[in-house]
Amino acid sequence: QRAWLERMRAIGGAEPLATLELDASRYGMLMRKFQAEVFRREVPQGGYVMSVIRDFPLAAMGLLDCLDQPKWPAIDWAWQRDTICLLRTEDDRRSFASGERLQGSLWVSHHGVKAIARGKLEVTVNGKTVRQIRSQDAGTISSWLDLDLPLPRVDRQPERVIVRARLKSGVGDFRNEWPVWVVPAAKAPAPGLVWVEPGLAT
Repeated sequence: QRAWLERMRAIGGAEPLATLELDASRYGMLMRKFQAEVFRREVPQGGYVMSVIRDFPLAAMGLLDCLDQPKWPAIDWAWQRDTICLLRTEDDRRSFASGERLQGSLWVSHHGVKAIARGKLEVTVNGKTVRQIRSQDAGTISSWLDLDLPLPRVDRQPERVIVRARLKSGVGDFRNEWPVWVVPAAKAPAPGLVWVEPGLAT
C-alpha cells in the first residue's frame, strides 16, 4: 500500500492523496447505504449482511481496518434501524440537471414492535419542507409522501444538495438523508452541415 501511495503521489502530487482516505470512506458508506436501502424497499421481508468484516490484502473493503479498528463511528450507522425512511426516485437517480425538479417518493420501512400511530414525516430539500401525518402497521413498508420539489439552478459547477427526512412518532425519532447532485444543463449542439463522404454510407 505504501508503494502504491508513493506511485500515486509521484503522478498526482500530495494534495489529492490528502483527501483520498476520507473520500474513499465516504463513498464506501454511501454505496453500502444505497444497497441496503434499495434492498429494504424492494425485498421488504428479506435479510441482508454487510460484508466484509475486515480488510484483507487484496481489498480494503472491510468494516474494520487491518488494525481491527472501525472505519466509521457508530453514529454514521444511525440511519439503519428497525424503522427507516427511504428515498425513491426514477431509476434511483441521484443527479439532476439544472432546472429539473426532485420528483420521487418517500417510503417508510417499519419493522418495530409497535405500529406507528400518527407519525409526523418531514422532508426538507433546498430550504423547502413538505409534511405528512399518518399511521403504519409494524412489519410493513409504505409510501408516505410524493415529492415534487424545486432544485437550485446552476450554470457552471455542480451543486450538492442534501435531502433530509425525519419521522417523529411514539415509537421513536428516525432520520435519514441523501446527497443529490444538480449539474449544469446540457447545451444543445449548434446547428451545422453534415458532410457524407461518397462511398462511405451504407
